[in-house]
Amino acid sequence: LKDEQREKEVCIVQPAASINRRLALSQLNGLSRWPLVLISLVGCLATTATVSGVNLDPFGAGEPSHQALPLALGLAVIIGVGEILQRIMAGRYGVKLSPPYLLPGPLGCHGTATRFESLIPSSQALFDMCAAKAVGSFVTSFVLACVALAADGGIDGGTDPMYIEPSFFSPNLLLSFIQYVIGPYSDDLGNVMPNAVEGLGVPVNPLAFAGLLGFVITALNLLPAGQLDGGHMVQALFGRRKAKITTLITVALLALGGFSGSVLCLFWAFIILAFRNSEELPSLDEVSPLGRWRFVLAWVLLNGSLLLLLPKSGGTFPSFLPTDF
Repeated sequence: LKDEQREKEVCIVQPAASINRRLALSQLNGLSRWPLVLISLVGCLATTATVSGVNLDPFGAGEPSHQALPLALGLAVIIGVGEILQRIMAGRYGVKLSPPYLLPGPLGCHGTATRFESLIPSSQALFDMCAAKAVGSFVTSFVLACVALAADGGIDGGTDPMYIEPSFFSPNLLLSFIQYVIGPYSDDLGNVMPNAVEGLGVPVNPLAFAGLLGFVITALNLLPAGQLDGGHMVQALFGRRKAKITTLITVALLALGGFSGSVLCLFWAFIILAFRNSEELPSLDEVSPLGRWRFVLAWVLLNGSLLLLLPKSGGTFPSFLPTDF
């Protein structure tokens, strides 16, 4: 292991029974875990239905929205691919994983909380399991959105769209740059989102919207905090001490965003503090080098997530770029 206070490599010998007791404290044994899996699944179905516009009140007026099924299936594919890839990588390293506990929230389903139920052999294993999940989710989100847009032949939502509030599409840094390259998404009068329908919102293909949500959900899980995938990657690359610092900074920024009126920031600050605030147990081998490519991949994933999440201020990309770029 790494003694981060004295910056030395140390070897620790500990009885297996003591380690097993500590692992048992962080997991649910027997059949008690499966009711939680079922409850989390029902919660995600309910929140996804709400996002789709389904009236969950049995005595309320209005017909159920048929966009709920493609949206739920799209999110299930995105989250499922990431989970499968993580389990394949865990099997490669001999790491036991808990069942996936789904996280219901304001965006429908916010991914899964999967715990490590055995010791992790190395920092490389910790990084690879989290990176495989993130890359799989990002790629699946992109492919799903592209397939949906291609099937519709455009970005106007197709023949059977769902309607999203325009405020959801508030530009961030990445969208601002893409918008600058491909041109503004406004009409000649400067009206943003010209396809928006007054009183309904912006028409979006449900599968394409699932792809967009997949990007956002994966980026949120890559926040460098606690036992989120991003927190695990920071711990693997830079050690437990720096992981604690990034956790405190991330929670503080989320709290600041929450006090500014963001329900999503408050939700993720609560998730981190209540369930995912601690670092993972030390790996059996924290001293072997991870290789340059893992640092490059982490830089791409973490910075790409920030570009997806950070809000855009006016004039992010000023006029020094050529207009015909």
